Amino acid sequence: MISRKQLSRRNVLKTGIVSLASASIATKKSHAAVVKPKAPGETKIVAVMGDYWHPAASQEQHVRQILGKINRAKIYFVLASSYLTAELLSDADLLITARYSGADSPSWTPEPVVETRPRGDQIWTDAHIKAIFDNVENRGMGWMAVHCTIFSGRKEIEDFIGIEPILHQEIQPVIVRELNQAHPITKGIK
Repeated sequence: MISRKQLSRRNVLKTGIVSLASASIATKKSHAAVVKPKAPGETKIVAVMGDYWHPAASQEQHVRQILGKINRAKIYFVLASSYLTAELLSDADLLITARYSGADSPSWTPEPVVETRPRGDQIWTDAHIKAIFDNVENRGMGWMAVHCTIFSGRKEIEDFIGIEPILHQEIQPVIVRELNQAHPITKGIK
């Protein structure tokens, strides 16, 4: 039984703060453990999308609808750029990015209620670029750098994917031919 003294405002606040702090630490530590190594025959897709003008939640829904039909595919969405790590990409088959430069979207936070919105994590750090380039060049990971990725603000990314960013123009047709029918990502796509 809990005494009145134990239910004092001070004790309740102290207990609550300690509980919140430990929950926060546990969440940070356990977050990395959620991503297990890829199982044999599994296709691992990592996506980092979303910014001020392009909400990540709606992009995630669409990508899951499209790519979720791939047999034995696991799709991991990175909600905070600091979690886009070399470890996460180390066994990924495909990385999809739709992110311009700057901090993570102001529309997402791990906090349930905010009085002042915290600044998001920075995208396109040197560590991000090194991990992506290394996995593409040395392991053959695919990289779909779409839409606002061209506005990464990093010349080395522009050079790597062979683009020169320009702002929106009129809609142009995109023609894709000879998709590899033996590859788990493009198999069955006509």
